[in-house]
Amino acid sequence: MDTASETTSLKGNSPSSSENMVIDPFKGIKKKKNQFKTKKDATRTVVLQNLDKSGGLECAGYCFAATVLIILGISIYGIYYYYSSVSEARNIIDSDKVIITEKWLDYSTGIQVNCTSQHTCDNWNCSYVHENFKKNPDECDYKDHKDIINILLILLVILAICQKFCG
Repeated sequence: MDTASETTSLKGNSPSSSENMVIDPFKGIKKKKNQFKTKKDATRTVVLQNLDKSGGLECAGYCFAATVLIILGISIYGIYYYYSSVSEARNIIDSDKVIITEKWLDYSTGIQVNCTSQHTCDNWNCSYVHENFKKNPDECDYKDHKDIINILLILLVILAICQKFCG
């Protein structure tokens, strides 16, 4: 008899339980997802609190300041390197020999040199020609943009000063 009552009770429970209960196959996954999300939020809160306590935000400020100083240092070195290389190139051009084929007045002595295409004068260099004859032959031209760089750097310094004082 016990077996009959068990079977009847199972049969009686089967239709009613399947009608009332819907099985959700993602219930476990959703539960794990919610647990993970709460753990993640809790971890984020703890990390932000620890950053505030340990000075992590202060460390980020120091890293930013160090980066700015490194960029400033590299810029200053680049400017120094540009000016030293331009100065070297100009010294080489100034020491080059110049061939003169015209009659020029030497302003330091007041004597006119007698140079022609048949009798050329080649015993002077570019710096002497520039200083004493007040001439600038083509072979003595500087092939750099130092004047433009000077103007840009002066404007940059003026803008920095205006920013500092005018806010």
